[in-house]
Amino acid sequence: MYYNNIINEFILLHFIVVEGGFCLFKNESNIFVSEEYLLLSWLFKHSTTSSKKVTNRFSQIEIADELQCSPTTINKRMRLLQQSKCVKLDGKKGYLITDKGKKIIKQMTEIEKIIGGKS
Repeated sequence: MYYNNIINEFILLHFIVVEGGFCLFKNESNIFVSEEYLLLSWLFKHSTTSSKKVTNRFSQIEIADELQCSPTTINKRMRLLQQSKCVKLDGKKGYLITDKGKKIIKQMTEIEKIIGGKS
């Protein structure tokens, strides 16, 4: 039951469509994931962990520069991640990846291993 809920949440996140902008995210192992998930994954990989909180202090402009897309595109995707409760913004600490966001990353890591033939 728990696994099905995580997969359903991923599917919901996957089908969110964002217009405009192009980010250089695609590779063979992530052809089945949304741009929003790829942003979430990037935030996680470039975050610091302390007191069980995963935070990212990059501005949206810095993230856009890193990912080679427009700040508007990052803003739209970040809003969708916040609406889906995967990320929340803490003014002093930056973007916090929520427990839900961490669970999705954990499940997708397993799926990426299968797709990449590493399972």
